Amino acid sequence: MTAVKQLQEHFQTLHQIGHAAQYLSWDEAVIMPAEGGEARAKSLATLRKISHEMATAPKIGELLESAKQEATSAWDQANLRVIQRRWTRATALPVDLVVASSLASSRCEQSWRRNRKANNWEEVKPLLKEVLNLTKQKAEILGEKLAIAPYDALLDGYEAELKRAYIDPIFSELSEFLPDFVKEVIANQRPHISLKGEYPADRQMELAKKLMPPLGFNFGRGRVDTSDHPFTCGDLWDTRITTRFGDNDFLESMYAVLHETGHALYQQGLPEDRYDQPVGGSLGMMIHESQSLFMEQQVCRSKGYLSYVLPILTEALQVNANDEKWSVTNFIRNVHHVEKGYIRVEADECTYPLHVILRYQLENELFDESLSIDDLPDAWNEFMDRFFGLDTRGDFANGVMQDVHWYAGLFGYFPCYTLGALTAAQLYQAYTTTNLDAEAQFAAGNFETVLSWLRDNVHSKAQLTSGFDRIVEITGKPLTTEAFVAHVTGRYQS
Repeated sequence: MTAVKQLQEHFQTLHQIGHAAQYLSWDEAVIMPAEGGEARAKSLATLRKISHEMATAPKIGELLESAKQEATSAWDQANLRVIQRRWTRATALPVDLVVASSLASSRCEQSWRRNRKANNWEEVKPLLKEVLNLTKQKAEILGEKLAIAPYDALLDGYEAELKRAYIDPIFSELSEFLPDFVKEVIANQRPHISLKGEYPADRQMELAKKLMPPLGFNFGRGRVDTSDHPFTCGDLWDTRITTRFGDNDFLESMYAVLHETGHALYQQGLPEDRYDQPVGGSLGMMIHESQSLFMEQQVCRSKGYLSYVLPILTEALQVNANDEKWSVTNFIRNVHHVEKGYIRVEADECTYPLHVILRYQLENELFDESLSIDDLPDAWNEFMDRFFGLDTRGDFANGVMQDVHWYAGLFGYFPCYTLGALTAAQLYQAYTTTNLDAEAQFAAGNFETVLSWLRDNVHSKAQLTSGFDRIVEITGKPLTTEAFVAHVTGRYQS
C-alpha cells in the first residue's frame, strides 16, 4: 500500500472519531440531562485523547516524507499540506495537556450554561481561570514550535497563517470609521413601528424550517434545534444547527437561523468524494464565518430578500399581514435599524464589528498579562462605555458572560467574525459584478444562482488552497475593508 493510501486510511479513522465527538458535543448542548455533565466531559476527553494519540503517531511523519514523492494530483498534494500542518501542531502538545484542557473547557462550558441565566459570575470565574491558564500553556508551546507569538499560535489554529500583524491594521481602520459612521446613521435613520411582541416558540421554529430550504438547506441531511447559544456542527451527511428564541423579538432567532444556515450550506456543499479527508473539510473560521455572514448580511438583509420573505414570515407567525407595521417598508426599516446594544449576536451589521474588536482587545490583554480574569468585567464595561455608551456593571449575563467562546476555551476565535464579514462583503461584491440582477433574483425567491456561485467558488474547493489565497482567486485582490465600507455606506446611508 502506498504512503498516500496509508495516510488516507489513517485520517479516515480520525475523521470518524471526530464525527462521533461532534455529536456528543451537540447532544450536550441540546438534550443532555442536567446531571450528565461530568460523565460527558470524561467521554469527550477520552475521545480527544485517542484522537490526539492517533494524530501524533510517529508513522505519520515517516509517511509524509514518502507520500510527498508519490502525490501527483493537486488534491493529494493539498491533502498532504493540511495533514502536515495538523501533525506539526498536534505533535507540539503533550497528551496530558490536551486531556486536561478538554476536561476544563467542558466543565467550564457546562457551568456557564447553568450560571449565565442566574447572572452568577463568581461561580464560573475559577473555572474560566483554569481554562485560560491551560490555553496559555498550549499557546506558549505552539508558539515556540511555530516560532510565532503565543496568541498568534491560537489565531493560526482558527485560520491558517492568521496573525495579529494582519488583524491590527484592519481593525484600526474599522475603529476609526465605524463610531462616527454609526452615530451619523442613528441620527438620520427613519422612524419605524417596532415588530417586537410575543411570538410563541413553536411559530418561530416553524418559520425557521420554512426559511432554510429555499436557501438550499437539505433537511434530509440536517436538522434544526434549540440551545443556549446558536451553533452549527456536523459534516455534509449530517449537518445540525441550533438557534434560541427571543422573549419578544423574532428577528433575533430568525437571523440566528439564517446565519447558521450559511454555515450549514458550506458544510453540505463540501466535496462528497473527499469528505473524510483533511483536505475535504472546510477552510478556517474566517472563511466559515464569511459563508454564514454572506447569507445573513449580504443576501438576507437585502431589500429583495426582505420583500420575498415577508409573506412567508407573516403566515408562519400568524400575524395580520394587512397591519401597517407588516408593510414591506416598515419591515425593512426594522431589519435595517442600527442601535448600540449589549449583545453581539443581536447586533446590526454596523455595530457588530465593534463588539468583536472589544473582545479581540480584551483577549490581547489577557494573553500579554496586563489583564486578569478578576478584572475582566470592569475592563469589559470600560470598552462598552467607550464604544456604545452602555453600562454593564453587575450585568454579567449581558456582559462578560454573554458568549460561550471563552468558557469553551475558544480564545482567538472572535476576530474571525469580523474578518468573515469583510470577506463576505468582498465576495458579494465579486458576485454582483457578474450578477447585476442579484436583488431581483432574491425578490423572486431565486437563490439557486447565488448558491451555485458559492458552491463553485468556495464550498466545492474545500481546502484545496488556503483561505487567504481563495479570497484573491475569487475577488482578484487581498482582503481589505473597502468592500465592507462600501456595503454599509450604500445600505445605511442611501
